[in-house]
Amino acid sequence: MGLKVLRFWGSDIVQRAEMIKSSLSISKVKLSTICAGYSGDLLGADRKTRENAIEGLKDRLTVCAELGGGGGLRFSPPKPK
Repeated sequence: MGLKVLRFWGSDIVQRAEMIKSSLSISKVKLSTICAGYSGDLLGADRKTRENAIEGLKDRLTVCAELGGGGGLRFSPPKPK
């Protein structure tokens, strides 16, 4: 048994997408999911904070699709302040 899939951290994923795509193209390993790494808070009281989170998630979903991801994202809860 070997490694079959990878889960990438979402921070800077948009900037790293081409490098990741190139690396995956020469490997049997596939992208599984992109985890968190976005700003904002989906459940935040402030509208702008929620909008930032939504935009970050959209970016990660787009990259996930471009990289052949399984279609899902794993979200981590915001870190306590």
